Amino acid sequence: MFIKKKEMSRKMKDKIELVRNILYNASEMNAKEETLLKLSQKLDQYIVKFLQESLHQKGDKDERQQDDRKDL
Repeated sequence: MFIKKKEMSRKMKDKIELVRNILYNASEMNAKEETLLKLSQKLDQYIVKFLQESLHQKGDKDERQQDDRKDL
C-alpha cells in the first residue's frame, strides 16, 4: 500500500500540531521540566522529519522539471 506524499505531509503536520498543543497544555499545567523536555524533543523530531520529507519532495519535483526541460 502506497501513501501519497501530500497525505504523508499532512499527517506529519497533524502530528506536529498535536504535540505542540500537548506541550503547550503541559506547560500551562506546570508539568515537570522532564516531561516538557521530552515533549519538546518529540516535537523537534517531527519537525526535522517533516522538513526532510519536504526537501526530498522538492528535490523530486526539481528533477522532474529538469527532465521535462531536457525533452524540449
